[in-house]
Amino acid sequence: QTTEGDVAVNGSISHFANMESAAYDLQLRADEVKIGKLMKNPNLQNVSGNFHVQGKGLTPESMDAALNGSVRSIRLNDYTYHNIPIKAQIKDQQVKANLSIVDPNIHAAADVTMGLTGNGPLTASLVIDSIKTQPLKITPQAVIYRGNVNAHFTSIHPDSLEGEADIFHSL
Repeated sequence: QTTEGDVAVNGSISHFANMESAAYDLQLRADEVKIGKLMKNPNLQNVSGNFHVQGKGLTPESMDAALNGSVRSIRLNDYTYHNIPIKAQIKDQQVKANLSIVDPNIHAAADVTMGLTGNGPLTASLVIDSIKTQPLKITPQAVIYRGNVNAHFTSIHPDSLEGEADIFHSL
């Protein structure tokens, strides 16, 4: 327990001294972790959730792990999203994730693949059943959108965004 939130870890780690061959099987519980403060992102506030992480390797090159869990709540732009199931795999320096959200202001699902550098490449397929942008503080005016997005970006660095996004079946 800290002033930055609470994290509970239960499980096992072996070969921890060797970053390439460390193996782990962990249950994690996060309660009101101030993730935005830790990541220096003022738009991202607290997160709570339960996760199971199992795999080996602790470096981007050696990591082969699976994460299954649910974000109980996450606050972004002063809006709290609830109950977001997440399945993710990290292997070959890539993260592949599947997540969905059913909220009064957004109902969507996404499959995302991204390089571990944080700057891309990024491939995403989003199915947006509905999104109300004003309550989510995405737009100042009321916009309700429905549609699909397929995106492929070789770089997602804010100063040199490169790629394409196809938006279709929009309403």
